[in-house]
Amino acid sequence: MNYLRKMRFGRAEIGLVGIVTIAVIIRILLIAQGWPGTNSDEATMGLMALHIANNGELPIFFYGQNYMGALEAYLAAGFFHFFAPSLFALRLSLVIMFALFLFVLYALSCLLYSRKVALWSCLLLSLGSVEMLTRQTKAVGGALETLLFGALAMLLSTWLVLSWSPTYGFKEYRQRSWLYLCLGVSIGLGIWSHLLIIPFVGMACLLLLCFCRRELFSLGGLALCCGILCGAFPLMLFNLQHPSENSLITFLHLNNAGGMATTSTTMQEHSLWDSLLGTTLFSLPLATGATPICMASTTPGVWRGQLSSCMVWQGIWGGTFLLLLSCSTCLVAYQLFRLARLYKQSADTMKVRPQIVRLVARVFLLLCGWGTIFSYLLSPAPALVPITSARYLVGLLIVTPTLVAFLLECPLPLFSFRRVLEKVSLSLAVLLVIVLGYGTYTAFLQVPDVQKINEQQEALIQNLLQRNVTDIYSDYWTCNWLIFQSRERIICSVVDDSLEQGQNRYPSYQDEVKMAEKAFYLLPSGSSGDKNLQQRLSLLQIPCQQITIENYHLYVPVTSSPTRSCLNPNA
Repeated sequence: MNYLRKMRFGRAEIGLVGIVTIAVIIRILLIAQGWPGTNSDEATMGLMALHIANNGELPIFFYGQNYMGALEAYLAAGFFHFFAPSLFALRLSLVIMFALFLFVLYALSCLLYSRKVALWSCLLLSLGSVEMLTRQTKAVGGALETLLFGALAMLLSTWLVLSWSPTYGFKEYRQRSWLYLCLGVSIGLGIWSHLLIIPFVGMACLLLLCFCRRELFSLGGLALCCGILCGAFPLMLFNLQHPSENSLITFLHLNNAGGMATTSTTMQEHSLWDSLLGTTLFSLPLATGATPICMASTTPGVWRGQLSSCMVWQGIWGGTFLLLLSCSTCLVAYQLFRLARLYKQSADTMKVRPQIVRLVARVFLLLCGWGTIFSYLLSPAPALVPITSARYLVGLLIVTPTLVAFLLECPLPLFSFRRVLEKVSLSLAVLLVIVLGYGTYTAFLQVPDVQKINEQQEALIQNLLQRNVTDIYSDYWTCNWLIFQSRERIICSVVDDSLEQGQNRYPSYQDEVKMAEKAFYLLPSGSSGDKNLQQRLSLLQIPCQQITIENYHLYVPVTSSPTRSCLNPNA
């Protein structure tokens, strides 16, 4: 197959190695300096890796959930054996996965388009806005797995259909079965990691069904099924053991709830226009690389009352993305229609077939993008929380080659304006590089502020250990990072704003604090929980000393007090 013979190492591949090297260096430099700032969700992944490496635990999902796999934790556990457990070691696997994603995307772009499109696509994705770089370097699960396994599924399925020949015998089918096995493992791992990969899995399988049906119902299909079973084995095992907590049902429930708890305060009235507006103004720009000029509240629905003229730039970015995706889809559909007519009239159909397969694969890749957008629009997320839910559009980065190809190789029949259009398209591509490069520069500008926060967190940990404060109650966004960064020398149990039991993702921590001889409260200064505790202590006249450490209030029981804590939430 001619398309496969083009996959050789040349000057373009040397350029690719350079681009990937730059992308890796950028991300290594950022995580080595502690950027981005961590939180309790990422610390949960770190604790999972710590328990895998030290205790031999085998978690299936992210602690406290039943729909997002623990692949990042297993990879990080491996690095914990080579490096000391740290935030840097936790994030190192993400950098490697992103580098692999760029290589896979390059190969996919070469199969469907050209080396030029492939290099430009990788160049654009090697940079990124603060939001993009945060998703690619913070170990909270799902994002990098969706990119890597989604692109790999499309690459392997495209490779299989392009390399198929009716003259193949049993020997060739047996060799190709290994590719089917790899495809199945990629699909299985992707589904286990996060169901955001479903549009890419669906299109990859549909592509095979269109052009390789005979293989699907023979040895190739068996290898594909075996691969999926291997990759998704943890997911299937959990669902068989806990049918009432089925992962797919849970994910659909979360999708219908916009990724939030379905309470009366969050499930507000909204329209399709609200979803479209939220997607265009916030979600799409954040997910695809725009540096926002102004933001809005992340409180559900509040952003709709905060619209202003400074959001025009974001709206232009989001609208242009949708326009490019639409134009690219129409163009490929038109090309496919013309080629299909030629295919019917051609005496040598095998000569035209590779071109048809290539165009169909392009259509399916575009449909992956549309599927990602439509599934997002069907949830309340873009209407309620378009900023924090932009992460659900991470799969759109895989569709980058289709947009780049439209800009750089669009064969529009406007010959008199062709040279002008080419210059405009190239200028737009260069502008994208500048915008994404500025976003990367902005991330480096944030490093000093993040380092200051990291130093405050480390100072807090050392202060607590010096005071022998090892069992505490605190809020969710403090507990897990405190446990992980202290390497479990400090154990924390989560309480909510009402000082009742909160979301403890790892119940053993709650039990350990409950059984401790003396427990302490550590709450962010001025927080709702902090104010409620002060009111209760005053009302009940409980003797307790308040100590300010960094931006927290530590509540220490006085020596004469018979209680094990100032206020026991489990009493």
